[in-house]
Amino acid sequence: SDYQEASQDMWRHRTEPLKLHILKKKAVPSRYDNLPSYLSNVLPEPRSATAKSSSRHERASQRVEDASEAFLRKDRISSLKDLQKKLDRTCIPRGIVEVEQDGELLFISIEKDKEKDMISFWQSMNLWKSAYAHMASKSLLRKFHP
Repeated sequence: SDYQEASQDMWRHRTEPLKLHILKKKAVPSRYDNLPSYLSNVLPEPRSATAKSSSRHERASQRVEDASEAFLRKDRISSLKDLQKKLDRTCIPRGIVEVEQDGELLFISIEKDKEKDMISFWQSMNLWKSAYAHMASKSLLRKFHP
């Protein structure tokens, strides 16, 4: 209420309510006792903490953070099976052979010549490293093979 309804003086024997309500300091009256109720505006309830712009900003920031974590969780590769499942094979040309061996995924291209077959390139993928080698002969293959 905007009005002081009880006495504030030092004399403690005066306990009955004031007959004339006194407007509190720095208060703007919004309820007039002698007017009909439809002329007195009811004060709106103060905004809750969740309705403030800082709270909305924090919630929006948290939603972005959660979406970012979900995206990174979905993109995480934890096993060779995950790597095989998530690998995009649409741009791998024909003639490339995919081999799973010793916990690695190998992509090998073999050139067939009249005299001999030769590995033209290979790519080895595992969870920790990815190696690429372009081969011109088998001696280079032995040099680059781990």
